[in-house]
Amino acid sequence: MIYADILKKVKSDLELMDLGENVSRIRRSQKGDLMLELKKSPGKTVENFLGEVEKSLGEEAQVRARKQELVIECKDIDEITTKEDIRDAVMTTWLARFRNQGTEEGIRRHANGNPKLTN
Repeated sequence: MIYADILKKVKSDLELMDLGENVSRIRRSQKGDLMLELKKSPGKTVENFLGEVEKSLGEEAQVRARKQELVIECKDIDEITTKEDIRDAVMTTWLARFRNQGTEEGIRRHANGNPKLTN
């Protein structure tokens, strides 16, 4: 199934009307796949819509959700350090950085609108 066919099917499915109201942007991925970017809505998550889209498209297309995540690698820590210790240290450091930098000076926006911490 090609991009245009998938888009037409998703737009015409009456069960996906709620999805249509929550789409902020429709675009192609680098591989040419259809990407729907959703608005942040209270009570609505990607998982809510994932099953509906899979049901609508069936076996004709692969449906997956992408989320932003942050990976922090901790090196040279003691064997007795717990994950709670690491979580607390990371949270304390990031919160202090936000407070010390102020709201606008410490946070900038990428071209895609996502926040970025700056020094």
